[in-house]
Amino acid sequence: MSHCQAPSPIKKIGWVSPFPPVKSGISVYSEALLKELTKNNEFVFTPISAVSDKKRISLKNVKKKEYDLLIYSIGNHPLHLLSYERALKETGIIFLHDMNLHDLLYFRSIKSKNPFLYLKYLLNESGDFETIKKIVKNQGQDRNLFINFPLIKELVLSNNYFIVHSEYAKKMIKEINVDAEVLKINHICPWAERIERKNSEKIIIGIFGYLSKDRHIDKTIDVFKKFLPNSKKQIVLRFVGEDVDINLENIIDEKGVRKNIEIYRNVDDDNFLKLMKECDYAINIRHPVRGEMSSNLMKFIGFGIPTAIVYEKSFKDIPENCIFPVKMDDFENSLFKFFLLIDSNDGSLKNISENAYNFAKNECNAFKISQQIIEFIKIFDPNKKGKSLRKLKPKEILKIYGFEKSLKLYIKSLL
Repeated sequence: MSHCQAPSPIKKIGWVSPFPPVKSGISVYSEALLKELTKNNEFVFTPISAVSDKKRISLKNVKKKEYDLLIYSIGNHPLHLLSYERALKETGIIFLHDMNLHDLLYFRSIKSKNPFLYLKYLLNESGDFETIKKIVKNQGQDRNLFINFPLIKELVLSNNYFIVHSEYAKKMIKEINVDAEVLKINHICPWAERIERKNSEKIIIGIFGYLSKDRHIDKTIDVFKKFLPNSKKQIVLRFVGEDVDINLENIIDEKGVRKNIEIYRNVDDDNFLKLMKECDYAINIRHPVRGEMSSNLMKFIGFGIPTAIVYEKSFKDIPENCIFPVKMDDFENSLFKFFLLIDSNDGSLKNISENAYNFAKNECNAFKISQQIIEFIKIFDPNKKGKSLRKLKPKEILKIYGFEKSLKLYIKSLL
């Protein structure tokens, strides 16, 4: 702290997040970061669970003004609903791990007594009535429809202090709230560990985490199938995670590649890391990218495992020499090239491994990042208040639902 800077009036800080054993990248991340934050001599950090927790204080039991500051770790999962709602009422610092909260806000909308809350969120993001009609009719289920409706505006307007993992995310926040103070930090990587690769006959390529359509699993297996006849080595794809909106078993059987596939389900944290460390390479495709960062990608990087990703938006904060870039407009050729490099044991992949590990070790150091957060806390001004979303106009409701349905929804909300 500078000699001319007054001591911060903030002393007692609550870190609101899910924590282990809750299965969530954010829960593991928060626990690891708090280990470093609690070593400081200026602030007292207390873990506050966003959900019911036998070992920790739960957010629902925390009274207003009990802490000098609450820092809310918020992602796109319903686990974060209570944190989200508390942050709207009691300003603090928002650690925003996802830049698309559509799933969370849709979940909040269907639990709300306000039948027009979802519509309010959508119309505050865009005046595209035709697309909004389709989204409302589809009940928030088609991800392709709402990619341009991240629904972060309410949260970003309600507060003025944010922590994010990318310049892309920082830019998104500043475009909505010009008064916002935004700290961009690297994703911590406490897993940084140099893994010596064994010269095994079997090469393992890992695909870890929830398996959804935006991971492009079907296209990845298609390319893998076309590559296999050209391979001189025994190569397998190792899937570790649960299906979301795909059926992995069906895709594998349709493609006829069962003997080159390993599948692990319901894996605990220790075995998850063990299975990951055994991988020689990884694929972590996400598209469209919504401004999030991937904790599994950071684990692969920390272990020095060369990983193929779509290199755009938030992922561009990772140096390009630390990953293998896959182009969505040339998906088959670029991923096929990755498989060929693996098969030939190309030296460029060894360079990626070395660069990735060094980046994780030197630039994603938890202590270094915790110090950046400490300094950011010192500029927090509790008197800097946020704003609210604009209210819906009756004619907007009528334009989407029509008179008869609007009236029915309104009457239902009164019952």
